[in-house]
Amino acid sequence: MIEKNSWPTDSDADVLRLLEERNFDFSAVHEVEFNIDFASWPLNKGQRDAILEKLPDAHFIEPDDELMEEGGDSGYVSVTVKSKVTYEFIIQEQKRFNDLFSHLGGFCNSWGVRSPCGA
Repeated sequence: MIEKNSWPTDSDADVLRLLEERNFDFSAVHEVEFNIDFASWPLNKGQRDAILEKLPDAHFIEPDDELMEEGGDSGYVSVTVKSKVTYEFIIQEQKRFNDLFSHLGGFCNSWGVRSPCGA
C-alpha cells in the first residue's frame, strides 16, 4: 500500500499534492525558483544592491509592458535554490526571503519547480 503525504491545507501543500499526483520525484534534488515580490516596482539602485549583496545570483524580472498597461503584474526578483522538494523546505525558504527583504517591502509567497512529470 502506498502511503500518501499528509501536508497541511494551504496553497503550498496543494502544489505538492499536484506534483505527487503527477509522479514527481521527491527523492531527487531539483531547482526550485522562488519569486520575491515588492510593494513597489521598479526597485531603486540601493534596493537592487542590497538584494544582490545577500543573493548574488538573484535575477530582476522586469514586467511585460503590455501587462503593466492593463494593470497586471509588476516586476519581481527570481532566486533559484537546489534542494529536495519538501513542504518544510518550501515554507522555510519563503520565510527566509520574507525576513531578508521585508524592510524593502519584499515578500515571497510563490515558487515553482521544473519537472518532467505529468503532462
